[in-house]
Amino acid sequence: MEAKYDVKKKTKQHLLLLEPEQKEEWKKKASLAGMTLNKYIRRCVERRQTTPIQPAINIKVVAELSRIGNNLNQQTKAIHTALKSGENPLNWQENLKTVEEVANLLRQIQAELMGLSVRDREDYKG
Repeated sequence: MEAKYDVKKKTKQHLLLLEPEQKEEWKKKASLAGMTLNKYIRRCVERRQTTPIQPAINIKVVAELSRIGNNLNQQTKAIHTALKSGENPLNWQENLKTVEEVANLLRQIQAELMGLSVRDREDYKG
């Protein structure tokens, strides 16, 4: 939470009117980021990054999903290697499409578990 010994005293107030649901949503986001609501609002207004604290299980799941993603990359490479060597693996186009779809889904799940914003999820490569 916010330190009690800030170097600069905050002595000025500004009234901010919110809908009750909005305030609860902001409080929840602040809590997930390990901040007070006031500190969270200041950070957002100043456009500082507010990354939620991730539970240990999320970190473990993201790591495991990365391993699965590596396996999917190996499958993709194996298909391309077989094609380059003149082989014609059974249903290779369908298999390649499925592997790519699953890999994209894994990246989406990882981004969600890491608490990335919708905008950041689009850029996340896993």
